[in-house]
Amino acid sequence: FWTITIEDKQETRITEGDYSLRGYNLSRDGTRVAYHKAPTPLLDDGDEAEVWVMDIDGKNRVQLTDNMITEGGASLSPDNRQLLFTAGANADFETYYNRNLFLVAATGGKARPLIPDFPYGIQRARWGQDANTIYLLVNMGVHSEIMVVDVGKKT
Repeated sequence: FWTITIEDKQETRITEGDYSLRGYNLSRDGTRVAYHKAPTPLLDDGDEAEVWVMDIDGKNRVQLTDNMITEGGASLSPDNRQLLFTAGANADFETYYNRNLFLVAATGGKARPLIPDFPYGIQRARWGQDANTIYLLVNMGVHSEIMVVDVGKKT
């Protein structure tokens, strides 16, 4: 990761290491970043990528997943307390399932599916204006629909 000051175009390296960045999302307040870190950029190594979160200055790094499942779309909640991501796995992180929506505390812990028995595949997930609402793009088979999930009620 790098930051660049717009006024003077000053570059600052935030992280370094022998890994590949698969994707990232900045928090709404710009203080944290959720990212997918893999050992290499090779497509076959996608299952080895894991979800991480850190402060924008590179401090307080926390690895949030540790499995052999490809996760996607990691995003911090508006209050920076939770992180959502999708994965083609069930609650035990076994593969060959429709993409599920998972939540994990931004401080670490066990990721859990928000809607464990959801019968459709989740293509994308985005937080609403608060940490209680998530918008989903759902594959219904022959078409896709946008759905809204209340995090507290899981509906």
